[in-house]
Amino acid sequence: MSKSEMSRFIAAVSADAALQALARTKATDASGIVALARSKGYDIGPEDIEEHVKSRAADLTEEQLGSVTGGAIPRVLVLIY
Repeated sequence: MSKSEMSRFIAAVSADAALQALARTKATDASGIVALARSKGYDIGPEDIEEHVKSRAADLTEEQLGSVTGGAIPRVLVLIY
């Protein structure tokens, strides 16, 4: 998988309020994010989400990082978008 596919999905979610609403309700964990992305035609996998979150780790506050490592997926969604 390429970074560009993940970037396209993030851009689509950022630009589409209906897709954001779906993400909030259906994408409550990594598999939900993958399922939503694939249902919309994006070819991403859990490893793409993990890679994206790791690449953004330098931008995280200590509180956000603690939430991600603690498994708080809704906060991960915020970080992804």
